[in-house]
Amino acid sequence: MKSACVYVCVQAMQLIKAVSMLLHFTPEEQKLIHDTLEWKMSWFGARPQLPDHGQTAKIIPPSY
Repeated sequence: MKSACVYVCVQAMQLIKAVSMLLHFTPEEQKLIHDTLEWKMSWFGARPQLPDHGQTAKIIPPSY
């Protein structure tokens, strides 16, 4: 059971790196995705801190 979880985690980290490279994420953005994924997969982990800059809105209003 534990080896299956480790395998999935390794695949997830490789996918994060691939997507980060394709979308030209900064190391800070890549770390935020990594931390968020770990938080979602853990039972008792703390929610990752968002940076003070960037988009903070929950929705983006449509542009007509």
